[in-house]
Amino acid sequence: MKKILNLLLIDDHPITIDGYKNILETLHATKEIYDYNTDESYCCETAFKLIENKTYDLVLLDISLPPSKDGMFKSGEDLGQFILKRHPKTKILVITSFNDPILLNNILHFISPKGFLYKGDINVRLLSEAIINVLNGNTYYSTLILNLIQKNLSSRIFLDVMDKQILYQLSKGVKTVDLKKTIPLSQAGIEKRKRILKDTFNTKSLDDSALIRAVIEKGYL
Repeated sequence: MKKILNLLLIDDHPITIDGYKNILETLHATKEIYDYNTDESYCCETAFKLIENKTYDLVLLDISLPPSKDGMFKSGEDLGQFILKRHPKTKILVITSFNDPILLNNILHFISPKGFLYKGDINVRLLSEAIINVLNGNTYYSTLILNLIQKNLSSRIFLDVMDKQILYQLSKGVKTVDLKKTIPLSQAGIEKRKRILKDTFNTKSLDDSALIRAVIEKGYL
């Protein structure tokens, strides 16, 4: 008897999840996938609760999601890292509308998804192929994603947990001098990281609000 697949669909747009479900129904009807159960989530908060209590065979993961109430999960990228740590055998198919090479490389580096698609390219055939390949243990990246990632390979810029914490606290209005209260770094270490972040996002001579706007625009917050 074939195992019943557990699938989790995460996107902040219900109409997108409905589209995913229609494609899954078609794949099931044509016997390209076997029986399955689906759960769905529209934000980090409910997705975390589902992932914490259940193991999934495949997660379709959007990156731009409403954060959890406690700020622990700020995006789908944080969820992806949590899935990877808690359920390393779960296959992740990232589907994003972001096309910034730095962000895409960050996702690739910290999540290592089995599948990676750009929303602007998605059609029934592409998503069907991706789902089938990923469930069969293959890697499936769309051409545009591969091209965008290639653009940034030489720089290899990644934002680690500390970088993200600094950006998150700044976005909440916390002053730089107060960051050390919640971030385990010296003041000099925080200042150095902030300078590097401003260089990375081309806001070197501007104030912190310009940095945060650039970060949000590129999808990091």
